[in-house]
Amino acid sequence: MHKRLMKFIGLNFFVLVFSGQVYGSGFPEFETPDFMHVTVVSDNMAFNGLQMKAYEFKSSKGIDDIKTFYNKLWNGKIKQSTAGPWDIITHYDGEFLYAVQIENDASAGNQAKGLLSVSDPETGKTAGRKGIGKGFPRPALTDVINDISATDLGKKSRTLVMTNNKSVKTNYDFYRDHYIRRGWVELVKQGKNTAGRIDGPMTLMFNKGGDEVNITFASAGRKTNVVAVLVEK
Repeated sequence: MHKRLMKFIGLNFFVLVFSGQVYGSGFPEFETPDFMHVTVVSDNMAFNGLQMKAYEFKSSKGIDDIKTFYNKLWNGKIKQSTAGPWDIITHYDGEFLYAVQIENDASAGNQAKGLLSVSDPETGKTAGRKGIGKGFPRPALTDVINDISATDLGKKSRTLVMTNNKSVKTNYDFYRDHYIRRGWVELVKQGKNTAGRIDGPMTLMFNKGGDEVNITFASAGRKTNVVAVLVEK
């Protein structure tokens, strides 16, 4: 599930769409063509307070066929855009926002894959950014870019994307100390080179009572990006 969630994060936070012939509490049916196979990413997700349902799909037909289907379904009331390797179609019906995100892969031939979601924009307006990052430890002056909560197969997860001006090692030491002091068991220890220094991106993984947290740290110029995934049993 987390790899698929990261696809949402990596898209500069476009609001995406959700899949066909599937029903969800409070959300309408999202229609899909019969040539599209859909699986759940999360049937209960909050993306920075925005409530949504998210799916991924594989299609036996290509991008043009998918665009034609949704253009006809939504009577031409769509917006089309691109973001990196993705073609994105969005439609707002006055209450819910739908989006179809298709991977633009020339080698795929007459097939396609991508992500779908349906969301309620009003929940995002109500939540604002006040609760983003709340309750999760972080060094001073750390900005929380994204805070995603989801429930999948009975497990609750929370993924946070953060950034600050501290070094990779300073961030690493902060979180390692935080979790060790609170009785978490370290599952992965960072490797060191022959000089005793830590190379490249750094990773922490802890477990406590069946709960698990995985945190990665990577340098981005003068800043450090931190991605934390907390999974609760």
